[in-house]
Amino acid sequence: EWDREFLGALEEDLNREEPTEDDLEEIGKTLLWDICAWYQPIHFFAQNWGIYIREDCVLRQARTICRFLPWTVRRRGSLSGLAKCLVRASVYAFFLHEHYHHKIESLGLRLHVVDRKSCYLPYHAKIYSTTKGTDDQLEEALANADSYYRLDTEPYRSWITHDVVVATWRYLERKFPHDPPGYRMAV
Repeated sequence: EWDREFLGALEEDLNREEPTEDDLEEIGKTLLWDICAWYQPIHFFAQNWGIYIREDCVLRQARTICRFLPWTVRRRGSLSGLAKCLVRASVYAFFLHEHYHHKIESLGLRLHVVDRKSCYLPYHAKIYSTTKGTDDQLEEALANADSYYRLDTEPYRSWITHDVVVATWRYLERKFPHDPPGYRMAV
């Protein structure tokens, strides 16, 4: 069951135009990757490691993505079905970004086994942390780009419609330049 407040807000957003650059600038300040979703590496968080995603951000992002749908798609089918696709696309955008960070740590763990010395911790200290807050923080740009490209791969594409995938791509293409340093380099 969808919350009536969310469905009402979604219905309002379905009647709105695509966001302007000013709108996207504001969206870029409120739907921040590190605030809305984050990966806690096992190296630092032990049993509390994992991917965390805030529901309020997922719902706000889904409402924004809907504004990138063609007008004909906005009027087709049930609101509840469209809401499900939009929320899934929003979750996947956040999840796939964070999953990229997990893959980087997993590579570090594999290299640790092969080299018999830590690889992830030196990488995190010497590369990731030293470039934080700059456009040189390549891992964040790659995580955004990976999220973008993987939306149209299985199993994700079978759980959301092609129209919603395309709307999510358009949203991300337009939002990435308004993201913080590093993240905005995905384009």
